[in-house]
Amino acid sequence: QKKWLEVLNINTVAPALLIQALQDNVAKSQHKTIVGISTRVASLSDNSSGNMYSYRASKAALNQVLVSAARNLESRGVKTVAVHPGWVKTD
Repeated sequence: QKKWLEVLNINTVAPALLIQALQDNVAKSQHKTIVGISTRVASLSDNSSGNMYSYRASKAALNQVLVSAARNLESRGVKTVAVHPGWVKTD
């Protein structure tokens, strides 16, 4: 349970809180874009390998945060983008 909460806090909650805290600054900026680091394993339709439950769930939730932020901020000209940088070696 502790590991699940740690992964969710890092991959979902922290980016969501940053978006909320910085949305006014982004709306006033020249580029008006919020970028989230997602992953292919967050795909609901392309899950052929299973496993990595907390990571998959946290990144899928991040994708939903980005979609919701895009809807909420589109009237202010802000766009959101989820990028998949490829495989990254982490701990």
